[in-house]
Amino acid sequence: MTAAELLVPRYEVIIDYPFTRFIVGDVLHKFVFENGNFFYTTNPEVPLKGSNMMPKLAENMPSIFRKMNWWEKRTVEQMPKKIKSLANNITLSDEYIIKEWDMTTFIGYSNDKENSSFSLLLFEPYSSYIPVD
Repeated sequence: MTAAELLVPRYEVIIDYPFTRFIVGDVLHKFVFENGNFFYTTNPEVPLKGSNMMPKLAENMPSIFRKMNWWEKRTVEQMPKKIKSLANNITLSDEYIIKEWDMTTFIGYSNDKENSSFSLLLFEPYSSYIPVD
């Protein structure tokens, strides 16, 4: 996936909401039409029709829809090969090449598991890492 695709806002349904097709645990992806209209869907390849209220509901109802971090509920195959830090005072490289991801601990390794690892949870949410193309 590209960095832009990984950074598209996603929301997880955390409680039942009446009169929707969503169930607890569904991950809602933002889907944008060519005319600029957008809404959220559980599957970006097969968007729901007629859901223009979903963006406002997802963004304004945090008790029902939890905004997810870009890396949550991703497979190793979906994770980026390169990341950069959001920390203000980086003394090393701004971008890091990741050779292997451990998605149980949310750690990326740049060479081997003995050194040069990057935890997505360590500085969350203020100075974490974001994907780079």
